[in-house]
Amino acid sequence: MCGISGFFSIKNRINLKRYYDAHLKLAHRGPDDEGFHVSINNENFDCCGYDSISLLKKLTHITDNKEAELVLGHRRLSILDLSSFGHQPYNYKNLSISYNGEIFNYIELREKLKTAGYRFETECDTEVFLKAYHYWGKSCFAKFIGMFAASIFNHETNEICLVRDMFGIKPLYYSKFENNLLFASEMKFFHEFDDIFRIADEKTIFDFLVYRLKDYGENTFFKHINQLNPGNYLVFNGRDFIIEDYGKKLPELEKFKNSEEIRNYVNDSIKIHMRSDVKVGISLSGGLDSSIISSVIATGEDRLNSYSAVYENDSLHDESKYIKTTLKRYGDKINPKFITPDSEKAFFNLNDIIYHMDEPFTYLGLIMHYMIYKRANEDDVRVMLGGQGGDELFGGYDGQLDAAHLELLKNLQFSEFKKYSIDKHGYKKSLSLLVRLFFQKIPYIKSCIRKFQFGFERKILKMKNSSHYEHLKKTKEHDDRLTSFNFGLRQYLNHDDRMAMASSIENRVPFLNTEIFSKIKKYSLWELMEKNITKKFLRNAFSHVLTDEVLNRNDKMGFQCPQELWLTEKEEEIFSEISKSPLFSHDFKEIRKRILSDKSGSRDLLWRYFIISRWYSLIVKDGKA
Repeated sequence: MCGISGFFSIKNRINLKRYYDAHLKLAHRGPDDEGFHVSINNENFDCCGYDSISLLKKLTHITDNKEAELVLGHRRLSILDLSSFGHQPYNYKNLSISYNGEIFNYIELREKLKTAGYRFETECDTEVFLKAYHYWGKSCFAKFIGMFAASIFNHETNEICLVRDMFGIKPLYYSKFENNLLFASEMKFFHEFDDIFRIADEKTIFDFLVYRLKDYGENTFFKHINQLNPGNYLVFNGRDFIIEDYGKKLPELEKFKNSEEIRNYVNDSIKIHMRSDVKVGISLSGGLDSSIISSVIATGEDRLNSYSAVYENDSLHDESKYIKTTLKRYGDKINPKFITPDSEKAFFNLNDIIYHMDEPFTYLGLIMHYMIYKRANEDDVRVMLGGQGGDELFGGYDGQLDAAHLELLKNLQFSEFKKYSIDKHGYKKSLSLLVRLFFQKIPYIKSCIRKFQFGFERKILKMKNSSHYEHLKKTKEHDDRLTSFNFGLRQYLNHDDRMAMASSIENRVPFLNTEIFSKIKKYSLWELMEKNITKKFLRNAFSHVLTDEVLNRNDKMGFQCPQELWLTEKEEEIFSEISKSPLFSHDFKEIRKRILSDKSGSRDLLWRYFIISRWYSLIVKDGKA
């Protein structure tokens, strides 16, 4: 994993000193090397930076040139082929690439390309990526199993292509202005480049406060910075911007035949995600997904460190008893490490977390990710595997279970609905499902209710028109099956990437495999969660490696923290800070009343107002990014 940045224009040039100063903000994403490919007056050449490996210091330093019409920049975290052959940007014929991530099926793709006549000089997936693009064109993206954000420049057609992986595991931000394209892996690059990129986007703030949403579209918390959506590529020829959704062109695969086939696909995905020339660890909670990954690896030849967050005096959020059962079974193959977050550590590190996130985030539990990756870095671990995506793919959320019951209603399967929904929820909850189905059919009513309930936030933020969320017109954004992908998962992947890269660690998610996705999407939610059993397919496929305690869990926790307690401990300090925010000060009494009436049980609304206030003060107002 690495960090990328760049610029392209056919009419204007970028000041390379200014660019390099901004590029240095990505140093934590790649501490092992840096490199640049530039075009000046249509002459193309490679440059070094201060952190380039010694072998490349003979190249011209990028700041020795004043301006350029094209820059592809790269920061390297060495994972595969630790030699200088892994240096980027990488050039092949008329193409140059700067790329962040990993293509885990690169060995298999390399063999296909060899058959087509290509020869290879390195053991890196970067070379496979670029030659696959040369051979297959943009259709190659749908062939990749991996996580990636890349910029590819074609010197013959004079166009640049930006692309992001299917699930949005790796980040990619861009800004288009005055026929220029500026892009980077993190938004702090833009902030350093020009203060115009610190202007907050009020619609995104509104969506975060009212709907608890972020990372569901191309908008960010900054008005002049967009993110490329997952499964999309952008092409810019200096005049026109074209964005295409290659995710719709993924190969169509048939349903899984049986549990054995599911097990084989997941096992194979874990195996290729273990490909690394550096030390690998795993984030182990007591949940099904990370326990499966740990157990599968532990049944092989590899030995690894596991990292877990525990709360010894808080049984509501502590998963120790489940973690310990896995460790007891595989103790000779897993070396456990534990971290113990608390409110003091959370608030002490909060500004640093905000710095690395660039944007507000939805829960204080990021302190767990921050501390786990920091601890892994101390052990020289450079790659971490996690269980993200298992719930979204295989049906692990209670909300998906509700949606599964709604499927029964929509399909007029009343006997099944009566048998399982009422048994699960009782008549009162089942009635609420019917009401929900009604409101799904009349989104205008839902919109009016939201506007009435949260009208004062709109007034505070001086909103003159609707939020981004209310303007979504794609029906798939409201589809029950895809909601967790479009809204929840993108946030979680964003959190994982930023907190891992804060400690220069590559995070990998084996469940998010495009082949597994292509097969599992053919099932209805009710098929995945039949008889109210969440992740039924995974439970059946891996019953032989999971402990009974983990296998039979029917609660959903997943990296939770005692947020309500922590926020309550510092409530007055938090309210004081919110009251001083220029966003809310004029109607603070109304805001406090609204927050204190929140019955969510986690002080979720208090957290959102507080983190918005702290972020605005730190990043937008004071410019400490």
